[in-house]
Amino acid sequence: MAYHEAGHAVMCRLLRVRIETVDIGGDELYGGRILHGNPMVATSSASADSIRARLKIEKAIMLCLAGPLAQRKYDPHLTDYGGAVDLEVAMTLAANFFRSRKIAAAYINFATEWVWQKWNDPKIWSTVERLARALIERKRLSGRQVNAIIRGVS
Repeated sequence: MAYHEAGHAVMCRLLRVRIETVDIGGDELYGGRILHGNPMVATSSASADSIRARLKIEKAIMLCLAGPLAQRKYDPHLTDYGGAVDLEVAMTLAANFFRSRKIAAAYINFATEWVWQKWNDPKIWSTVERLARALIERKRLSGRQVNAIIRGVS
């Protein structure tokens, strides 16, 4: 769970999305969660075909994929990465935006590879690990604390 939420948080930082809080002391419905800015703010249906709208959708999709993929990188033997909802949201966003399940699936494959590339960068992955350890220790972190940990400040 800590790696899952840390993955979302580090991806927020990489994509310049504001982080409010991250916690793993969740309830029965959510084991953990991150509250962050909405990367799709001000995306209207009138601008759905614009480059700016596409970039916002891409950010949202990559944020969704980041948690489950970080959890899978941490423990590839898990059968449930705790991200079924995240993956469903990513696919729904892609299908609604691209208006084609085939193109949406191709985009999800691309986005998955892009996130994997980030997690395979030792510097970025060590940041995910550092943040996951802090979450295990403290259970809840403010956006300010998350940003300090990502920057390497204790």
